[in-house]
Amino acid sequence: MIRAAAEPLPSLRGTVTAARDNAVVTTTAARFTVPALLGEALDGSARPCPVDPGELAELLAWFRAECEAAVARSPADTRPLRLPKGRVTDLLACERGALARLGDDAMGAARARGRITDLLVAQHATIGLTPDVRADVLDALGALGPDGAPVLGWLAGASEEEAAELWRHAEVVAACLAEGWGALDRAWWPRCQERATVVLAGGALVLSATFDLVVGGPPTDRPWVVVEVKSGQVSDRHRTDLLWYALVAALRHGRAPAWVATWTAADDGLVPLPVTLGTIEAAAHRGLAALDRLVGLAAGRAAGVTPHAGCGWCPELDRCEPGLARVAGLVDGPWPGDAAGLGES
Repeated sequence: MIRAAAEPLPSLRGTVTAARDNAVVTTTAARFTVPALLGEALDGSARPCPVDPGELAELLAWFRAECEAAVARSPADTRPLRLPKGRVTDLLACERGALARLGDDAMGAARARGRITDLLVAQHATIGLTPDVRADVLDALGALGPDGAPVLGWLAGASEEEAAELWRHAEVVAACLAEGWGALDRAWWPRCQERATVVLAGGALVLSATFDLVVGGPPTDRPWVVVEVKSGQVSDRHRTDLLWYALVAALRHGRAPAWVATWTAADDGLVPLPVTLGTIEAAAHRGLAALDRLVGLAAGRAAGVTPHAGCGWCPELDRCEPGLARVAGLVDGPWPGDAAGLGES
């Protein structure tokens, strides 16, 4: 069975009104704010066509079997193979870039911005933000201990201009959360930075994702909604992340989320995607394509080079002639989805 993934709804921001024939017409844009989407999804009124449990179980069993067959081709000493969300994107974009990013943990302005965006959303959704956004961020980073140290270290060494830009971004995010989101209903049971790991092929393959915001779902009796947070602007490229979240969530719990959505902090944009069987199947095929490349690289195949729009953020750029040419605008290349190197959360 091959089904196309459902198309995402357009990103809509705020309530748009238009005067026509002396009448003010309010569009449906207000329905696609974060609280409106979550409210309708959790009370069931916005529930898309439900995924049949039997068909989902059949699809997931097929995916597990395909993964086991693929991993069996990899050398035993390279296992377990790991496929987090970002690595799937990297492998499908450019194999050489994916290998270069395996050990690339350097903190930069873009990554710091993404991490702070996640922290602000988490605090807003749980205990609420205070008027002192900078203090909120620093307290949250300090509470993370070793996990917060990279951002604090980057801040300590950042120039005045870099630090000022980061704090301006934090103020924008906080304003969007206060004005666009408002207080989330506690009955929705919001959880933040929920890490999901799925072990397949007898432990030889590990899939993973981090859900920035989750409401409803297991173990509640409400529909399940997963929201991915991005520090940049809304783009249809973000759909690939949403597909992966739907697959990992279904594998982990044996049921599909009702919705997956991307919220972008720079423009307060929301892209909701109803989860169907086709959504999950599209993610499965995409994951298998990435796994096939990972298995080939683990077996010693030379990494391929594919110039694309994310080349400018690749740690291998200075040593990659096709990438340098792409950045210089001399050649065209595909956009890989959502290039992890763009530094968004």
